[in-house]
Amino acid sequence: MQYKLKKLADASLITGALDPSFKKMMRLWTALGVPAFASILLIFWLMVFKPFPVA
Repeated sequence: MQYKLKKLADASLITGALDPSFKKMMRLWTALGVPAFASILLIFWLMVFKPFPVA
């Protein structure tokens, strides 16, 4: 998906117009990226604070 976004962005520099699918794909990229980043923060928090005792 990231490669396709780059390809569309490069094409827009040549044509001078951004493809309509770029905006849709960028929304999807962001929608997938936000939970991925949040999960990394959650994993980091769990490793640092260890809220569950290990028996």
